[in-house]
Amino acid sequence: MPEPTGLPARNLARVLHMALTGGLLVFGGICLVLERADQPGGVPGYVAYAPLILAAVMFAAALFIRGGLLDDAQSDEGRWWQENLSRVLLLWSLFEGPALFGAAIYLATGHPVALGATAAGFVLLMFNSPDRLRDS
Repeated sequence: MPEPTGLPARNLARVLHMALTGGLLVFGGICLVLERADQPGGVPGYVAYAPLILAAVMFAAALFIRGGLLDDAQSDEGRWWQENLSRVLLLWSLFEGPALFGAAIYLATGHPVALGATAAGFVLLMFNSPDRLRDS
């Protein structure tokens, strides 16, 4: 069976990582720009802590998945990316989801506490870039 002629898996991983990171930055920036001084009266203040709770659970699951990826020692880098690209994408999605949720809750409530999940998700996304995942 012939090899697929599309993008190599490592290059595809770089494109996907850049898209996830860029989307998070754009959405976070939009939320910061659109934040209003007059906060909606119907949203209770404790809702701002929901992204942090969600982030704690999802980041822990992501770090568990990351440990499994790092234990999988393949000598051939191209083959490793082909076999693990779906798990790596799941890992990045677990970092990005709570980060986006935190930005959206910040937009809804105006409480900067919700941006903690956004900042933590962005940092974890950057620390788990394609180059750092394979080199660790």
